[in-house]
Amino acid sequence: MKPIKIKITKLEGNKGQIEGVPRNPRFWSPDDVDNLAKSIEETPELMEARPLIVTPLGNKYVVLAGNMRVAAVRKLGWKDALCCVVENAPIETLKAIVLKD
Repeated sequence: MKPIKIKITKLEGNKGQIEGVPRNPRFWSPDDVDNLAKSIEETPELMEARPLIVTPLGNKYVVLAGNMRVAAVRKLGWKDALCCVVENAPIETLKAIVLKD
């Protein structure tokens, strides 16, 4: 799957809004987000090397992998992010992405 740029305003954190897919199981502090934002600001190529993994839901995309990175780039004021879109995948596949990433 070829990564595409998606507007940050179209990305939603995974809060369990897809039935059968658990919410993002990872927790982070504001300091964690600040540190990641600093790292991304210093080396933005990291975001290109590891796109977010998202799936469409209505007119938005739910972030399956990269929720903290989305928080960090929002903090930096980015307008879009590179994403790999997983479409029409079974719930078990989406669930596996969330749990394994």
